[in-house]
Amino acid sequence: EGDWPYIGLDATYVKVRQDGRIISVAVIIAVGVHGDGRREILGMTVGTSEAETFWVEFLRSLTRRGLRGVKLVISDAHEGLKGAVSKILNASWQRCCAQPGYCTRSTWRGGQRLPPWPDGDRIKVITAGRDKEPAQALHLHLQ
Repeated sequence: EGDWPYIGLDATYVKVRQDGRIISVAVIIAVGVHGDGRREILGMTVGTSEAETFWVEFLRSLTRRGLRGVKLVISDAHEGLKGAVSKILNASWQRCCAQPGYCTRSTWRGGQRLPPWPDGDRIKVITAGRDKEPAQALHLHLQ
């Protein structure tokens, strides 16, 4: 509950036994990064696919539980996920940065681009652990 300006969304597929058969299901997760660097798992659920309707319901469940203040969502470029972010969170979106140089810059509504940001520093926000400095730097950069 509360303001989480930065949200990371992702999914992975795992095999489960259902009705005597082995099937693949999507496990999706939301990780929030607060402006002070605090990170928390905001939610996780399991579904049959990463369809937009599945992401929409997941994000609605987070907002019903009090999620607010989202400015930037970081995820892969799955079209269903991007559509759900646009519909539910009304936040800027950035493709996740797994490799330096592969990142795309965030674009604010109206086409205004963010100032340049060293690629390696963006990923530090997600991988920083207890180090709050990268998250605070990103927070200042986005203001």
